[in-house]
Amino acid sequence: QANWLFGVGPANLYQHYLARWPTTGPGYAGNAHNEYLQLSAELGIFALITVAVIIVWAIRIALRLFRTTSNPYTRMFAAGVVGCLASLPINCAFNTWLITENLIEFPWTMYWWVIIGLLIVADRLDKQERATAAIVGPDEGKAA
Repeated sequence: QANWLFGVGPANLYQHYLARWPTTGPGYAGNAHNEYLQLSAELGIFALITVAVIIVWAIRIALRLFRTTSNPYTRMFAAGVVGCLASLPINCAFNTWLITENLIEFPWTMYWWVIIGLLIVADRLDKQERATAAIVGPDEGKAA
C-alpha cells in the first residue's frame, strides 16, 4: 500500500511479504500467481499500465494486420497472434510468466515478447508490400 506508485522493486515481493507475514516454512509467497498483482507490487501502477497498453496495442496491430493483408500466410500468422494475445490477459490472472526474474520460467517470458516482436516485423513488411504495390502496381512488380 505504501509503494503503490513505483512498487517495492523487482524481485523484492518475497522479502516484503515475509516482513509483513512471517512464515515458519517454505512456501509460494514470493510469487503472487497473478501477473497484475505481481507487477503492481514489484514495479508499481505505472508498470501495470504500461504492460496493459502494450498488450492492447499488440492486439490492435494483429487485428488490423488480419483484416488488411492480402498475403494468406501473414493472415494466418496474424490470426494466431490474435488468439495468443487474447489468451494473455486470462493467463496473467493465474500466472506470472509475462515478466519474471525466475530463470526456470524465463523461456515462457520470452515467448510473449518474441511474438510481439514478430508481429511488429510482419506489420512493417506488410505495409512495405502494400506501398510497393501501390507505386508499381499489383501485377507490374512480379516476374513473368
